[in-house]
Amino acid sequence: RLNVYWSSDSFALEPLPGDVLFREEVSTDDLITHGAKLVDAMRCAACHTDQAAMVVESGPSLDRVWGSQPRSILVERLRNPKTVVQNSRMPSFQFSEEEASQVADFLRSVSKPPEEDSIVAAKKDDRSKGTALLHSLGCAACHRTTESNRVSVPAAPWEAPELTSVGKRRSREWILRWLKDPATLNAAHRMPKFQLTNDQRRQLAEALSQPAKAEPSDHKPTAESIESGRKLVVQSGCASCHSIPGIKSGPAARSLTSGGWDGSCLQKQTARKPNRIQPEYSFSDAQRKAIETWGNSLANEPQKASSLSITDRGQLLLARKGCVACHDRNTGRGLSAEAGRLANLHPDLAGQSQGLIPPSLTAVGDKLQDDYLATAIAGRQKEKRLPWLHVQMPQFAHTRQDASAILHAIRVADRIPDEADEARAALFAHLDLSKEHKATAAELLLGNRLTGANGFNCVACHKAGSFEPRNVALGTRGSDIMTMGQRIRPRFFQRWMKNPIQVVPGIEMPALKKGVPGILDDSLPRQIGVIWTALSDSRFKAPTVTSNFEQFVTVPPGSSPQVIRDVFTIGLNKDRRPVARALAIGFDHGHNVLLDLDTMQHRLWTVGEFARQRTEGKSWYWDMPGTVIQEPGLRKITIQLANGDERTAVEDEGRFSELLSYSTLDDGVRLNVRSWFDLAEDTASAPSAEPHFTDTVWANPERPLEPVTTRHTIKRYSEAGMSGWEHSVHVLNAPPGARLLLDRTFNTEASDAVQVSSLGQQKPAQGQTGGIRFTTPLPLVTGQLPPEKPPLKSDPESITTTPGLIGTRLPIEASIMPTAMAWLPDGRLVFTSLKGNVWIASDTDNDQLPDSLKLFESGLSAPFGILADEHGIIVAHKPELIRLQDTDDDGRADQRTVVASGWGFNDNYHDWSSGLIKDPDGNMYLGLGSDYSQKTRPANQDRWRGGVIKVDPSGLVTPLGMSMRYPMGLAMDRHGNLFATDNQGVQNTFNEINHIRPGLHYGVPSRHQPADTIGEPDTPALMVPHPWTRSVNSILFLPDDYPVKELRGHGIGCEYDSRFLMRFTVQDVDGVLQGASYRFSRHNQPAGGTNFIGPICSAVSPNGELFIGSIWDSGWQGGRNTGGITRLTPTAKGLPNGIQEVTITPDGFDVQFFRPIAKHLLQNPEHWSLQGYTRKWSGGYASPDSGRYSLKVSEIKTSGDATRVSLMVKDLRPGFLYDISTSGELAKQDLWPAEAHYSVKVIPKLRPGK
Repeated sequence: RLNVYWSSDSFALEPLPGDVLFREEVSTDDLITHGAKLVDAMRCAACHTDQAAMVVESGPSLDRVWGSQPRSILVERLRNPKTVVQNSRMPSFQFSEEEASQVADFLRSVSKPPEEDSIVAAKKDDRSKGTALLHSLGCAACHRTTESNRVSVPAAPWEAPELTSVGKRRSREWILRWLKDPATLNAAHRMPKFQLTNDQRRQLAEALSQPAKAEPSDHKPTAESIESGRKLVVQSGCASCHSIPGIKSGPAARSLTSGGWDGSCLQKQTARKPNRIQPEYSFSDAQRKAIETWGNSLANEPQKASSLSITDRGQLLLARKGCVACHDRNTGRGLSAEAGRLANLHPDLAGQSQGLIPPSLTAVGDKLQDDYLATAIAGRQKEKRLPWLHVQMPQFAHTRQDASAILHAIRVADRIPDEADEARAALFAHLDLSKEHKATAAELLLGNRLTGANGFNCVACHKAGSFEPRNVALGTRGSDIMTMGQRIRPRFFQRWMKNPIQVVPGIEMPALKKGVPGILDDSLPRQIGVIWTALSDSRFKAPTVTSNFEQFVTVPPGSSPQVIRDVFTIGLNKDRRPVARALAIGFDHGHNVLLDLDTMQHRLWTVGEFARQRTEGKSWYWDMPGTVIQEPGLRKITIQLANGDERTAVEDEGRFSELLSYSTLDDGVRLNVRSWFDLAEDTASAPSAEPHFTDTVWANPERPLEPVTTRHTIKRYSEAGMSGWEHSVHVLNAPPGARLLLDRTFNTEASDAVQVSSLGQQKPAQGQTGGIRFTTPLPLVTGQLPPEKPPLKSDPESITTTPGLIGTRLPIEASIMPTAMAWLPDGRLVFTSLKGNVWIASDTDNDQLPDSLKLFESGLSAPFGILADEHGIIVAHKPELIRLQDTDDDGRADQRTVVASGWGFNDNYHDWSSGLIKDPDGNMYLGLGSDYSQKTRPANQDRWRGGVIKVDPSGLVTPLGMSMRYPMGLAMDRHGNLFATDNQGVQNTFNEINHIRPGLHYGVPSRHQPADTIGEPDTPALMVPHPWTRSVNSILFLPDDYPVKELRGHGIGCEYDSRFLMRFTVQDVDGVLQGASYRFSRHNQPAGGTNFIGPICSAVSPNGELFIGSIWDSGWQGGRNTGGITRLTPTAKGLPNGIQEVTITPDGFDVQFFRPIAKHLLQNPEHWSLQGYTRKWSGGYASPDSGRYSLKVSEIKTSGDATRVSLMVKDLRPGFLYDISTSGELAKQDLWPAEAHYSVKVIPKLRPGK
């Protein structure tokens, strides 16, 4: 066997992937291979025994025909199998109705009596639940489960009978028994056994069954009819495939050779032969051609087929038994090719396509230890490894020989031989392959730390014993790290950790590129080595640190109150409950109050330490760790009308109140809040059928509402041994005669530890004030100041991975994680941090590089957007767009005004509000992360999620484009065109740069977006190659005064996962925007040092300098939640020569270079490589390339200055991405970039006279 491998600096020795070697045309070898599969699936060697290279798969046993199906169905099935089972592999024998009846009589006569099964009553929702199971358990890998245009299933040509009409031919009781124990109905059954509960079997049977039709019962077989049937069975050779009591297999059919196919089973039979009824198969033309091509490859003379090797037998069995019909393997697709369609067939499966896809079998023979692999092949693992998947691994009853062949084939195909260790010695430098080394106590401790939240945070996605990570999307969930040492081979673990996506294309797991500081000399290889040493030791314990505290906040005595607006949780461990739109207040006397701004309710009152911010997996939360004094129950905001009637606040998207503004006082916090009431009736709002392009409930002209605006002041209180806080409410405006009922609106229950006193009016009307005082006699417990962390210094090393530019890091503390940047009118840099802060950076030494920071605001919720003007700083954080102002000129924000809000929001970490930009008219634009994968998300938290919204200067929100995953980066070009990035993943086959236009959808519906409201989604302006890029976030267009004139108007994108910058250009083609992407900085570089650690945001300074903000987060990259800002300026040498821009023409592409190139190099067709391909999403997180083909350059024209070349090609296709690269001598010219990737939405029309 010949194995071909490759390697690079970014991955170790790997098998050359199949998609690198592709053939555009179907070859004779392809047809022979397909023909051989058909010959095996149709059991041809059961008759033509000379072709039995291995044991022929048996057909169903016919010893239990009696009672298995209505007699009329059996007769019709014998006459014409496909009229009963549409995809039947059984041939036709051209029986007449009388003959079919006789065969049925004979089979009935030799059949065992049917099993007597008790009737199980169906329950109300059984049919719906059974339908969901049918489409999710994996049945669709082998069976057609719905009426559709599909002509086959992944298991083809070994497919099982379709299930769309099974209820017509099988009773409900028969289906129940089959699902429980198929061997009792068919001893030669192929179907593996699924581990179904009684409820699941009942639900499936109900979904598959149909009302029984009355069947005549007066038919009485005669001895003559039975004997005639027996003769027909013998003449037809039925026993060659089937086990039939009393019938032995007949003589072999004629030998198959390369000639003499006339009159074969491939042909329509015109007359019967004496003593032999020849079968007739209904093949398609393509199938017939494949079988004939296979037949033509045989010898001219009869010759017995050689027995298959154990490897080839194993490969055939993987197909026969449906393994590769379920699982992806190498370039083969299993259920991943169907999951998207299946998820759309039932509402319970919406957004769950990844739960319908079993793990890939690519490289599994190298991955798993032999004993575990053998157990997995049989489906007999002790516990389900990936319990969150809907699809189920059934149990197989393999023969010993079959199991051995499958195991051998997988190992031979996948396992990199030990002899190759020398070629990848660096990979195992810190690994003991002898298996003799036991982990030391220190190594076990290090492994525990490195896999936990204080290390690479493996538990962000992976289960660890009893610990289950929260808020992890289906496509990113990992198996239990506690069982890895029992399953995985050490060589594979090292190979995998080097670069997972190189092993299994499309896998979501990132490659670690930077070691955890302070452990084993910061050496990443050593750290990965010790992780394996610990994991493979039975004494390894699950990580004890599964969350990490990022910030500790206390309020020293004499200080003003602290306010935090991020997501909080109440309770402990699995009983935690989130408060998403929170406002937490910490007072200097140790009392802390948590408000839920959606309801304006007090949710928690504690004494002691104010708040701690922690990361758990990919999520960030705040907790109030002090002693709990009160956790009040929820009430409703209630008013009393002049006539005595009461009304409660009307809900909009889970909100009963909306925050308008808030400010900090010396001793408290003041909030302006508005609620809306229906004075005519007190009824709940009806849900909107269209959650995105719609008005809010509060702005619905068909239901006029009246506002009540209130000013809430929450202050500290301390007097005479009692301490606590006061909450006063001043009614700013209300309907005439209306009064706010404070005792109905707030929980005023007292207890031994809590005293409640009334202040002022308890039913305040407009202009009046009322309130409540909450006090406790418990002694004060002020929060302890947390220990100071030593400041993390930024890396002073210059970034040199962007050719033609030099990167200088700002000397700021590395614990700051920049997420968005802008400049104040006075020229100072202002930026947000993922940890909720807003910083202002000043240049104190006049070297044009900001070097001093001042905190302007803190406690915001994951801010990802910022703008600055003469009126203050506008920040986009999760719940709203907010303006920050410093009204007392002390350098800190003290007044906050909500500019816009109203989008669906909860505690999920994906609920980002990002990419904030402004157009010349003052309109602002914002991207909102999607909730498409959140199965249990309520419908009233969905509005505008996954969309781009416009906020006009008055704060009015207009939804623009919808149905994106995560539009993290927004930018507007010089022509006013708006673009948004979207990341590759479910339904997005590439990373995308979308041209945003009002009313359009872009392919990834939010959780509650009705499918029938979307229409045909718009395609990206640019499909950015994946996995070259994995997560393009911030984008911008370089201004017309950018110092490097060749790049003016070009776009720059921040690729986070792979730590580099990409460049792109946009072309207007007949009114459609499309374009090309290019490398800007070098990819596959280590994190940090001379490279970025994770570009996430970008901006251009007033001086024309390009600033890049990077983070190294714990959730996605296993980092330490650090970051930095880099200023990129042109070097004295300038840009290297390379491709400046690619544009499309009616007959090819024009390639513009930065500087001239020798014409003889440009004009040689052999110096150019052009390939086109596309991708089609079918359910998986990643989508493979499809339709890849090469384009031949037919003619080349160069410009007079030799900077531009026109490549003439044929067969350009809309919807394809084209890789255009230099090769040969031209590729040796040290060009940067030397390749481009052009996205074709439309092909330019040929202009008259051109």
